[in-house]
Amino acid sequence: MGLGEWQHGGISTLADNATLYYNGVAVTAGQVITSYTPALLRVDPNFEGSGTVTFRFTFQDAAGQSGPDAGDGDLTFNGVSLSGTVFDDANGLTDSTVNGNGTNVNGLLYANLVDASGKVLASVAVASDGPTVSPTSRAAVTRCR
Repeated sequence: MGLGEWQHGGISTLADNATLYYNGVAVTAGQVITSYTPALLRVDPNFEGSGTVTFRFTFQDAAGQSGPDAGDGDLTFNGVSLSGTVFDDANGLTDSTVNGNGTNVNGLLYANLVDASGKVLASVAVASDGPTVSPTSRAAVTRCR
């Protein structure tokens, strides 16, 4: 049977370290997704940094018959970190140079990781002398076998 003849997707087992969503709704083990569209499947890992999320899936034809083999979806996430120093540039860049002392404005300054819409995803306090490491963000590499 060719790939174009598969009509439905099924999630056999869920990952224990993430939530799978299809079209914005959490997926349950054994759920059959009719008129499956791959672009509507999303994953939200519940760990920070690096890790792998694995779930098992099947495909069915229009008669509800599953394919001969189930597959594993392996999603590997690699942590991304940004760092830098926040400076109190007393001359306000009038010399066209960022200089001065590192600061966290007496503990009142935070570094925020935001998404494209401006939603704050995570926040960390800046160290007293200005160095900061960003909250961990996630990037995914997908492999299905």
